[in-house]
Amino acid sequence: MKLLIKFEAEYGDEFSIYGMAIMAEAAWNQRVKTFIELEGAEDSITEWSFGTNQYIEVEDREEFVRDNYSTRLISDGEAETLIGLLGMQKWDGEYEYGTFFNLLEYV
Repeated sequence: MKLLIKFEAEYGDEFSIYGMAIMAEAAWNQRVKTFIELEGAEDSITEWSFGTNQYIEVEDREEFVRDNYSTRLISDGEAETLIGLLGMQKWDGEYEYGTFFNLLEYV
């Protein structure tokens, strides 16, 4: 079994961001835990920049995860189908598609 993680964020009425990743459930849970524990640490991010000048503010990390991510367990076969159909790219042991905010890149 794998975990399908969907990321969806909105910036007012200006833009919406969509992305997804597939990884092991334990790996996702550890990333969320690490991301939340580092809130307020020196040099921790307060905004996520992408594109040329777009960004999403990260004010409360726990709220950010709760409001912008949803997860669903999928079979290995379903994971392989999604990876193949969408041409998902592998990054650090996970497969990503679209604009996906990888929690550990921005601790």
